Amino acid sequence: MALRQAMRWDLLPKNPAQEVRKPKGVRREMGCWTPEQTRAFLEAVKGHRLSPLFNLAISTGMRLGELLALQWGDVHLAGAELTIRHNLVMDETGNYVIGSPKTEASHHKLLLPADVVQILRDLWTQEHQGKASPAATRFVFACVSWRHLERCLPRWATASVGPRLWVRGHSWLWPALPCSAPPLR
Repeated sequence: MALRQAMRWDLLPKNPAQEVRKPKGVRREMGCWTPEQTRAFLEAVKGHRLSPLFNLAISTGMRLGELLALQWGDVHLAGAELTIRHNLVMDETGNYVIGSPKTEASHHKLLLPADVVQILRDLWTQEHQGKASPAATRFVFACVSWRHLERCLPRWATASVGPRLWVRGHSWLWPALPCSAPPLR
């Protein structure tokens, strides 16, 4: 205010504060779990209805929105792969809706490890026993809510491993990836 007023009174030719830029915040380096910590976490959630979601997240590095928007039509168990076609996002009104993946590069196929294929096969069998095949548009993790994960995941991680997890965006479960793991995408 004072410098602007000084310019109006022709006491200063230019406001020197105008060119000042706020310094960027220091980004904290994200840690990751050791293979032992990852196993401890998966052991802690074993048998829980969300266990398949955590196994898929840890083995693929998928974003939380991609996991929650995954449909059975995107999963090809015989070929041990899945295709990321959708993302769960929050709209302007605060409601979660199905949208496109975050970037064009996010729309791609992922190969699945044999143990994750078996976990997904077991999930499919459990959910659809004695029934016809599910519609291709049925969600793989239909009974999971984003808000429930945001509440429960940090508690499970802290109880089983210790380091707190981020629950937003791409890094929601990345600390669970072993540091020596090769890039997944």
